[in-house]
This record gives sequence, C-alpha cells and structure tokens, in this order.
Amino acid sequence: MRLLLEKTINYIERKYRPGNIIVVEAPTGYGKTVSAPLIHKVLYERGFSYNIIQVLPLRSIIEDFYLCKLVQSYGIRIESCRGGPPQELVKTLYGLGLSWSDIAYQMGEQLLRIKSLKNIVRKEPLYDAKYVVTTFDSFAYNFLRIPITEIFKARKHYAIPRLRLFTSTTIFDEAHILLKEGVDQATFTTILEFVIKYMVEAKTPLIIMSATLSSHMKNLFSKWSSNKIVFLRIGNENKENEKELIVRDKEYEEQVSNIKWFTKITGKDQISSIVSDNVQQGRRVLIVRYRVRDAIETYQALSNTLGQDNIVLIHGKLDHFDRSKALNNAHRASIVVATSIIEAGVDWSFETLITDHKDVLSIIQQAGRICRHFKDTCEAEIYLVESSDNKEFIGKIKEIANRYGIEWRLPYDRIVNGKKQVGISTLIEKCSYPVQYSRGDEEYWDLLRLTTPLFIPYGLINNILKKYHYSLVRTTLTQVVTEPKALEDLDNNIYDYVLTISFSELANKYRSQIDKLVSIGRKENELKIILCEDVGKNITLNKYIEFVSKTYSKAYEEGVMPVFTGFVLKEGAYKRGVGLVNW
Repeated sequence: MRLLLEKTINYIERKYRPGNIIVVEAPTGYGKTVSAPLIHKVLYERGFSYNIIQVLPLRSIIEDFYLCKLVQSYGIRIESCRGGPPQELVKTLYGLGLSWSDIAYQMGEQLLRIKSLKNIVRKEPLYDAKYVVTTFDSFAYNFLRIPITEIFKARKHYAIPRLRLFTSTTIFDEAHILLKEGVDQATFTTILEFVIKYMVEAKTPLIIMSATLSSHMKNLFSKWSSNKIVFLRIGNENKENEKELIVRDKEYEEQVSNIKWFTKITGKDQISSIVSDNVQQGRRVLIVRYRVRDAIETYQALSNTLGQDNIVLIHGKLDHFDRSKALNNAHRASIVVATSIIEAGVDWSFETLITDHKDVLSIIQQAGRICRHFKDTCEAEIYLVESSDNKEFIGKIKEIANRYGIEWRLPYDRIVNGKKQVGISTLIEKCSYPVQYSRGDEEYWDLLRLTTPLFIPYGLINNILKKYHYSLVRTTLTQVVTEPKALEDLDNNIYDYVLTISFSELANKYRSQIDKLVSIGRKENELKIILCEDVGKNITLNKYIEFVSKTYSKAYEEGVMPVFTGFVLKEGAYKRGVGLVNW
C-alpha cells in the first residue's frame, strides 16, 4: 500500500471524530479505489459505521471494480478481467466477514449480459447490502428519498436506502470527475453540498477521494462542512496540524522521477505524422478527442494510412458489445483513439498522449494513462492540439511548459537538473475554471424540502419529480437497442446491444434513426417484452415518461420486473465497430 494511504488509515485510527469529513488527495494510479474497503475496516472496527457505500463517477469504473476486484476476491474467475485483485484487498474483505453475496452494485445498466455471472452478480437499488458500489446518480436519488426503481411509482419506500446512507461509510471516489466543467456540474456540486452538510450533522463517516482538487473546491468543502474537515495529501514535506496532513512519499516520488516529460503544442493536421513517427519507434499512442465525431474521423484517417489491425476506437456511443471488444483489444493495440470515457478506470500504459481537450483536469487524468507501467525509465510525450476552441487555454499551458516544464504526475513543483517543473496542483490553480455550483432559489428549496424533514409524504416527492420531468440529478438519460434483430430472441444477449445516451441528444440528433419504444421485463428468469410502440415523428420527453409509467403499471399487473425501457434504432442506424453517429 502507498504511504499516503497507510498514513490515512493511521490518522483515522488516531484522530478521527464523528462529524469530520476526510479528503484524500492522491495522483492517478495511486491505488485510491482499492484502498476504500481498508479505510472502512478501521471505521467499522471502531464502531462508527456498519456498511460501506462506494460512489464512483462512471459505470465503466463500477463494472471493472465490482467484477474484477471485488467479485474475483472470492476465487471467481472472470474472463474479461485482465488481472486479479490485490491480496491486501482480499484479506480486508474476509477480515470484514464479507462473502461475495454481501457485495452488490447499483447503476443504470445490467451486468447480466455476462451469462456466466447470472447467479453471482447482485444489483441492489435500495442499497440493502453490506457493501454497495454505486453511481453518483443512484446515490443522489436515494439521498433525496427517491429510490431509483420507484421514480415512476406513487409510493416511495425511501426508509431502507436512507437508513443505509446513515449507517455506512460513504466514500466518494474519483470525485474530481464529477466536478469537471460540464452541463451537470452545478447539479452535482449542489447535491454534494447537501450531502456534506448532512453527513456532518448526522456524524456519519464521509471520505472524499480525488486526484485533482482546486483550492476553490477545497474552500467550498470547508465552508459546507463548517470547517469540520481534514485534508490528507502528498507533498514535498511531512506536516500535520488540525486541518491538514501532508505526507512525502519518497518511494513514489523516486518512481515517477524516472518519467521524463515533454509537453508540446501541435495542430490537428500534424496528428497523423506524429502517430506514424511514434509507432515506427515502437511507442504506444493514446489520442483523446473532445468530440465523438472527431474521434471517429481521426480513427478512420489513421486506419486508411496505417491499417486497422493495430488501432482501436473507444467512445461513449458504442454499445456494450463493441465497447467490450474495444477495451479488450486496447491492451495490446499500438494506437487507441478515444474520448474522455477513458480518463479513469482503465489500467493502460502508453508513451505518447495527443489531446485536444481544454479542461486541465481532463488532461491530467489522460496523462495518468502515460508511462503508467515501465521498467527503468520512460519518456512521456504530451501533445496538446491547438484549435480555435482552446486557443486561450493552450496559451496558458504553452507559457508554463516553455518557461518551466510540466510534471504531469506529482502534485507539487520540483527542481530537475536545475530547472523548475510545475506540478499538477500549480497547473490546476493557473489553468482551471472555478466550479459552477449555484442553482436557482426554487430548485435549491425543492432539494431542501426533499432532504430536511424526518418524514415526507409521497405526494410531495411526486410533485417535485413531475416539476423537473423526473430528472433531478442530471439531464434525462435513456437507452437504445442498437440491433433490432436482438428483440427476436430475448436471451441475455440483448444487453450486449444497448448503449446509454441523453434523451435530448437522442431526440435532437438521431430522431430520424429511431424506430420504436420498447420495455423488457424478467419473470421467473425469462425475458419478455412488456410494451412496444411505434415512435412516429414526435419524440417528446412527456411521451417517453408516459411510456415508462405505462410500463411499470403493466409490469405490476403481470408480476414482471422491468429491466429495460428505451428506444430501438432502425436497421443500419448503428455502425458496427464505429458506433452511433449522426451521419
């Protein structure tokens, strides 16, 4: 275990007091995620909590951690996993007295598509398990007393998940991904404010783990917790006081000092030649494009010149079948073209990064995939692609890189061969944007009404849900079936041909490619279609919500458990291996 994580556990043993928030800042690849159960074990043994809820930002991270680390800790081999869990994690799980049946996941997707795991995986929307790995969305709805499976039901059984929240160690893992600039940032941050305030008042353990926190965000955390907060982080000295524990991890520092960083600015027209030169030198290249369309165009251009044999495309508009295939192939591919979907949860190692992003937090995450595994030394090249969209941001990075040099792994500045190298903490302060978290007064008070009283009537919850079109946490998400023929044989393979997308994007960009609305349920281990309707020309959110409501009503009448509600694409709308694109 890394030194900072050891010191974190030691600190909790010595000084933790109920009502204090713990924030752990550690670089990408430091081992934060797998350390969560070890941190909980200390709190459990001290009698401060009885269960663990680990909140992760991406469904891909949940799938990897739940299956490859937690489930495999019990000797269950999963073919898609690249490696086994750390022995320290295995020992901790057994030390907590947990069996594989005590551990569950919760997110908006099913893991039942992996047939061999049908009787092993456990999905627990109400958090009724000793260890739950969950998305922020599901956590937020349970926190707001809206069980995710009962959003469209009149009655809300919110007591069970809410009780779990206040008897568990809650760990927000990779929190920086939730706080990146984006359309849902204000919502996520406002809910996080409510969570911090309530955990402090309820004296419930809350651990926040992050690789990239700005001073602005840390100040907000301190404000929301009424300064009942302690920050633990890596630094260039050892220091401890009431509000901060800084640890100098010399072993980690020595390891990353063997990475020689080169930061360069380039143009879009140079991408192909940079890739070609690197591949000829035997270097692996990761290309991260901000837009899915740009990623596809880059992939196709490189495939035309270098061939498809050693190049992989990964983005958020791939269904499960293509995404799983791409993830498996990416481990041995010389070139991976992707979007920000790969910023966390993938243990890959490349030598060169080419990116056109304008968010420094994203680029730091992407740089975490560079020189992740190496023997003696590693030369890491970071190419930032300049365009009209990111000119101002690139200018800031260019000035720092030319004047000092950038250390893309360590959080603090250091001197290398007599020249200063700027660490990621300084980079964040100079190049990131303040987090936008303010919401309208009416929205804020509605959240307060959902969270404050000890008990609230179902009618109040339902009225607030209707007011926000049943989407309080983020823009409404839906799912689409990419292969219409999959509906002809409803075995578990249906899950292979599904992808998740925002409703607004689907309705605005892909309206002409949508054929039907369909809902699928499970009864006695058999899948069956609950409802199926032609969409027609008008695709509205109200029509979709009405369809979902009808699904739950009919499912209740027939004793069926709904497992999928969404749209079906027309034949040929989805391009196998390329994805859903508005051609």
